[in-house]
Amino acid sequence: MTNPARYGAKVLDRVMPQLGVDDWWNTVSIKSLNLKTMSDCVLGQLFANYSAQSTGFDTVKSHLKNVHGVERAWSALDRCGFSSAAPNPDVWESLRKGWIAEIRQRRTGQLGEV
Repeated sequence: MTNPARYGAKVLDRVMPQLGVDDWWNTVSIKSLNLKTMSDCVLGQLFANYSAQSTGFDTVKSHLKNVHGVERAWSALDRCGFSSAAPNPDVWESLRKGWIAEIRQRRTGQLGEV
């Protein structure tokens, strides 16, 4: 998949309604979106710093484990654009731009084919 943020957004579209949140994209602040931090990344904003093992984050991890296998859940976070093991700043900025595009499409209702 060429756009990890698109895949990650689709995961959230599936998982967040199970947690009672139908419009996760309105919770994420584009202005403060920073994928390098655990508090300002997409999951950090949704689950108040996902290192605390919140129920919501556990639900996302569980979904990824079911789709990608238990041993690959953390690498699936990279594949979904939630994080990146790459230290290259261009990779981080590309992911950030991808998330911003996905969030804006959902806010304006212009999802098209995702």
